[in-house]
Amino acid sequence: MEIEPDRIISCYERAIKITRFLIYALWATCVIINGFNIWAYFSELQRLTECWNCLFKIYKAVGLTLAIVLLPIHFLVIPFVILDAKRQLRILAMILFLATWLEMLMDLLQSQPYQAISDVVRIWQSGRTLKYFEDRFACCGVLGFKDYIVFQKPIPESCYVGHKPVPENLHKIGCSTVKMTRMRSYTLEIIFSVFQFSLVLSIVTYWTLLRRIDRRRTTIYFRNRA
Repeated sequence: MEIEPDRIISCYERAIKITRFLIYALWATCVIINGFNIWAYFSELQRLTECWNCLFKIYKAVGLTLAIVLLPIHFLVIPFVILDAKRQLRILAMILFLATWLEMLMDLLQSQPYQAISDVVRIWQSGRTLKYFEDRFACCGVLGFKDYIVFQKPIPESCYVGHKPVPENLHKIGCSTVKMTRMRSYTLEIIFSVFQFSLVLSIVTYWTLLRRIDRRRTTIYFRNRA
């Protein structure tokens, strides 16, 4: 037996209401996590200030930019949901999906350690300090502390443990041998991506339900007129 049209519409309305509350919950979670992401990226960039033109620093800058771009996108979700703006929701879902995908790729890229030799050599050749690498990785010079002696440069305090310039505290390894690794757990990024994609899926579901209920109402309207 065919379900009465008004019961079908009632089912759609209940589904729309449930999906709307799900969007609100996911939206709040995504905004909070994205805010934390912005703070984390900014803090990491501050720690990378002395790492002149480093590849890892560029990754962080791109990640921060994507996180900031997500803010206005997030704040458009609620008004469009409240207004049942179908066209705007469809466009917003596509933009949010693309931004989330790009951010996930950036997180995946940052999760891979890489040899710092290109950054170290570039900084050394520019005449800038290797203090960032020497402090963080307990290294000295490009190939070792003898680089400073060969180029007749004073060995900086950052080449010593605790910045105490005594021979036994001197770092022996060169900074070209170290690997750059991410500064925070990748788990949080995965969780954020899951919530983001869940939000996109919820918006698409909401948009689909709005279209179906409109079509059903149109069908009933023309059927009653006939």
